[in-house]
Parts: sequence; C-alpha cells; structure tokens
Amino acid sequence: MTAGRTWLVAVVALLALVLVVGAGTPPSTSAPGAALGPETGEQVSAYTAGAAQSVAGAGAADELWALLSPDAELDPAAAAALVGGVRTARVLLRVPVDRVQTPLDALEVADQGDLAAELTELARLAGGRQVGLAQVGAGRAAAIAQLAGTRLESGCACVVGLVLHGTGEQLRAVAARAGVRAVQVAPPGTGYGGLSVVPLLPGQTTTIGPGPDDGAVPDTVFPSSGLSGSGGGG
Repeated sequence: MTAGRTWLVAVVALLALVLVVGAGTPPSTSAPGAALGPETGEQVSAYTAGAAQSVAGAGAADELWALLSPDAELDPAAAAALVGGVRTARVLLRVPVDRVQTPLDALEVADQGDLAAELTELARLAGGRQVGLAQVGAGRAAAIAQLAGTRLESGCACVVGLVLHGTGEQLRAVAARAGVRAVQVAPPGTGYGGLSVVPLLPGQTTTIGPGPDDGAVPDTVFPSSGLSGSGGGG
C-alpha cells in the first residue's frame, strides 16, 4: 500500500470515528424518520414557504429536529454565532466554486461548549479527507477534491446547513435572525437516526436541481509534492 493510500485510510477511519462518537443524541431505531431539505425539481419559493409554516406551527416547548439553511456560505465562527447556543447535531459543508460541482460533506457535531472551534476542526477533518481522495484520484475529480480539501482545511466560508435540536420557541428565534434563509422543522417524534437531510444551497434561487459543472477548476497545490494541479481533463 502506498503512503498516500495509507494516509487516506487513516483519515477515513478517523472521520468514521467522529461520525460515531460525535453524535450527541444516540440514533433511535424505533422513532419515525423524516426528510429535511428541498426535493429535486421543487421551487425554492415553495420550499422556503413550507419551512416557514413548519417552524411557525412548532409547539413552543416541543423538542424538535430542524434544518437551518443560511442565505450565504458561512465560516465556522459565523455559523456558530447564527445558531446562538441551540444544540447543533450535524454540519453540512460544501466549497462554493462557480460552475463547478464540489462535494458535500455531512459530519456529526458533539457541540460540547465551543461550537466554533468544533466546526473548524470538523471542516479541517473533511478537508483532509478530500485531499486524501485527490492524491489517489486523477483528472477533474481529483482536482476538485484537492481544491475542496485545501479550502476546507483553511477554514473557508463553506457551511451550507446545520441540523439543530431545540424547542419550537428556540427554533423560531433562530429563524428570525438575519442571515437565516430557512428553518425547516421535522414532525414531532422524529428520531435522529431516521433523519435524512439535503441542504438548500445559497446558489439555488429558482428550482432545486444540480447546477452546471462546466467551469474551470482553479489551480491548487498538492502538499505532498508541491506540484500544481488544475481541472483539465476528465
């Protein structure tokens, strides 16, 4: 096994450990599941209106799961500030690049006191995984993974969604904050283990669907070799 592949296995193993250990609420196998986020082909206006109805109708004292969608990609500190102390269980990360489809990373959040620091570390971990994938890949896919990994490791504004757990009153307070595009609340009784989440990306403004993937990938530098790579090739 090459050094690059050995490093990749270690990173993936560490990521899996975070996914298992980081969940503050153990998954429930008996509680019903729910899907949060827009569906492909759905109008953005319809999704945001439905999300607003869901948070408006949430019981003030009910403990509920919800998806927060910011109106722009956030860095870890800004994301933590937007949450305002409400329990955070999952972060969705995606590096924005014009006309380039970059990967989405979803990581569990322990949220044990310093959310900004934890989100920074999770972004770094996700970035390391992408860099590892780039080192064993080739062509455009490897260039995109390298770019995404490098930016995530640097603490970029790449948070595109957060899964929260709070009372209806807390979630309405979050939804009313500047910078929040939507808060969609899962039905009462939804179990975390059955929660499926797809983010509403800041760049999605009309109909939900994959964006174009025909743009040039900015040059990046591979740390192991010092050589630059670009998005040429497929």
